[in-house]
Amino acid sequence: MTDDAVSGAHDALLVDDTRFDAHAPLGHHPERPERLIAARAGVRAAVGTAFHPVTARSASDEELGRVHERRFIDALSKLRGESGYLDPDTYVSAQSVDVARLAAGSLVAMVDAMIDGPIGKGVALVRPPGTTPARPRPWGSA
Repeated sequence: MTDDAVSGAHDALLVDDTRFDAHAPLGHHPERPERLIAARAGVRAAVGTAFHPVTARSASDEELGRVHERRFIDALSKLRGESGYLDPDTYVSAQSVDVARLAAGSLVAMVDAMIDGPIGKGVALVRPPGTTPARPRPWGSA
């Protein structure tokens, strides 16, 4: 047996859920569901890696509060069910708030699983992307 086989060097955790597809722009936007479809195809085509699924789950307010101010979480919650653009680059669709919470919670679950071991790496096929350069507001399709 090789060292790689013993250590699980070619194993990785995988977060994916079709609910991430529900974050969709009103029209054409570079950050769109097709990007996730392409990423899924890449995972299916990966040779030599065994992916172990992590169950997707929503982030709690406490988990979100570790990186966002309460007023941001409250403002985001008020957007639930709405559609439109928050600025020229950031859109929200009717399911975006729930999908964003699902993405955040799923990443927490994957990191927890990595810490608990034995697999120390993972791939997260989540949407919307979690780019947040300024704490008080979303940015980049979130």
